[in-house]
Amino acid sequence: MLEPIGRKSLSDSVYEQILARIVEGGIEPGEALPSERALCEMLQVNRGALREA
Repeated sequence: MLEPIGRKSLSDSVYEQILARIVEGGIEPGEALPSERALCEMLQVNRGALREA
């Protein structure tokens, strides 16, 4: 029997990308995240998706 294909929301994808960058050492402990505007440009998402993440 076929199972439904799962779909991630855009905010879930944004969250996973930011988390991966932290885990991989791209962002050091205690280092501030880039600004909201910079993150939106880097990830090519709107502010709503970024804020939800």
